[in-house]
Amino acid sequence: MPHSAAACSHDVAHGHPRALACGSGFWRRCRHQRPARRRRYRGDGELHPAHTRRGSCGLLTLRKLARKAASTGVNDPLLHSVIALGLCALFASSGLHKLNQRARFAAQLAEYRLLPLWLTDSAAVLLVVIECALALLLPWPALRAVTGAVAALLFTIYGLAIAVNLARKRTYIDCGCGDTAILLTPWLLLRNAVLAVGAGLLTLAPTSRELGIMDGVVGAFALIALIVLYQTMDQLLENASALREWNSTHD
Repeated sequence: MPHSAAACSHDVAHGHPRALACGSGFWRRCRHQRPARRRRYRGDGELHPAHTRRGSCGLLTLRKLARKAASTGVNDPLLHSVIALGLCALFASSGLHKLNQRARFAAQLAEYRLLPLWLTDSAAVLLVVIECALALLLPWPALRAVTGAVAALLFTIYGLAIAVNLARKRTYIDCGCGDTAILLTPWLLLRNAVLAVGAGLLTLAPTSRELGIMDGVVGAFALIALIVLYQTMDQLLENASALREWNSTHD
């Protein structure tokens, strides 16, 4: 039988130990008679939000989002599409620049002093062809694994060429990345490493899920953010190179 307020007052009057668990008024039920709250769990094993401590719902939401991100991870088709289109824009810009200024690019390639002079012009033409081909083929999902591997290999070769000349202390040469001269710096190694890793992700098989309208919106914003970030980093490298040249001429 439930322990009523009258019984509680009777316990208080007779000094029963059970009265120690009662509240200060007769309207409160005794603590030892309160029914235990049943902790309900949802189907996914998480504690129901109504039975969690205040403030822990946000943690549960973050945990759930983290599990969803980990389930797809680097194999998400949206991520692959954003990376592929970003690399497509990069190779299109770089390839067209090298194509329009073939003599300048061949001279920049010769400054690395990694190939015989008689092979420099042919290597310059080959690199231009590869970059333009990657710009055309990267958007195609069926060819994405192959083009991603070729792009990662190309970024690795560029990085090794920069690393060799940095070890030779030949930091005064132009990297040949764009219209404005960018002198060799260890930051170029970091940039090429990030690009190589991003291209290498395209070699992984993406998960099979359909991309919706919201995926397209998120992907468009992510692509714009990547392009702006790359252009900002490129501009910082150009500014640093210009400052180095100015300091060298005024010393």
